[in-house]
Amino acid sequence: MSSNDIEVLDASVVVVPAAPLTQLAHVSALFQTDELKSLMRTVTAAQSLQLDAASGNVAPALSFESMRDQRVAHVGSNRIAVHDRTGDQDFDVEALAHILEYLVRELGVTVSAVGANFDVTFPVPGGKNAAQTIANALFKDRKSYLAEGMETLGGATRLFLSQSDGARYTVAIEPRFNSLEATDLYITSNANLAIEVMPTSERLVQLVRDNCGVVERVARSLFSVSW
Repeated sequence: MSSNDIEVLDASVVVVPAAPLTQLAHVSALFQTDELKSLMRTVTAAQSLQLDAASGNVAPALSFESMRDQRVAHVGSNRIAVHDRTGDQDFDVEALAHILEYLVRELGVTVSAVGANFDVTFPVPGGKNAAQTIANALFKDRKSYLAEGMETLGGATRLFLSQSDGARYTVAIEPRFNSLEATDLYITSNANLAIEVMPTSERLVQLVRDNCGVVERVARSLFSVSW
């Protein structure tokens, strides 16, 4: 498959603070500094709500978007995330890492976890049904779970992986939009590193690249797709 058929939907780096951030009023000023203006030009700000998955609570968050650089930063009391929305497979990893590191440093964040996310979609080779392709790749050799008279229409899956450096990965493989009729596959991977000290930019960049590598290996080995 041509690499042009693979669409990168989102790439991001994330920090989870050890304690909720309470002083967000001066965050906007950070995006007017020379350090961030060089990476996120002509920023527009907006307020939003952020869900804390652990507690279920909703708290205010600030969003900063640069249409020129196709980057978005979300700063909330329980999460800081920086996204690349260029759609490029070879996106600027170093820029994302630098923006996140700068925000963490200037906001005085005590870190409890650092993560990276990578989402892609692509058509199934041969135009086949995506759900059935997933089922054939992962479940075709075991059908004992089926009752008499039943057949498999398709499937989706979630993989939990770990690496020797302490990183953990959650990889979801689904038909696009979870539709049984879809002929496009969707793969998203979250890399998580539980750490009490903000890693160096080099370590953060490596985490992002390793996470992208996980998605590439899954796509290549299960669906014969590479880029």
